[in-house]
Amino acid sequence: CWYEFWEEFKSPKSMEAYFSDLVPCSIDIVCLTSIVGCILYCVLKPKRDGHKPSNTVFNSEQLAKFNGIDQDQIYVAINGNVYDVTSASNFYGPGAGYHIFAGKNATRALALTSFETKDIENDCIDDLDENRLKVLNEWIEKFDSKYSVVGTLEL
Repeated sequence: CWYEFWEEFKSPKSMEAYFSDLVPCSIDIVCLTSIVGCILYCVLKPKRDGHKPSNTVFNSEQLAKFNGIDQDQIYVAINGNVYDVTSASNFYGPGAGYHIFAGKNATRALALTSFETKDIENDCIDDLDENRLKVLNEWIEKFDSKYSVVGTLEL
């Protein structure tokens, strides 16, 4: 029995047939393993604690110190949460495009996609329409996914 199997297997035609059946199976296994690995990574990867503010409460004066100049850390407040954006100093650090928001409550300005001082100094969002509130929520989701909440802003 084994001898017949071996004689059949060692012939070039049989080996080719055997491996041609095996290779697609191996590729399927590799693809399946990759897909399962990606799914597990997405499900199990550590999530930022963006929604869980610490007990620290900042007032506007305290927050203003975290502008990357007076303090090394850079904080931006949005909708009552204070985020540590120090890791993105290329955006929020001194001389960067979004530095105007560093150490400030950027809620209204981000909702309006405005760099005007009047919008940064005004934290009222009651007059914003549905589209602007949607823009604000997109910013909040982005900040929640990228940065840690270090406290809340006293309004």
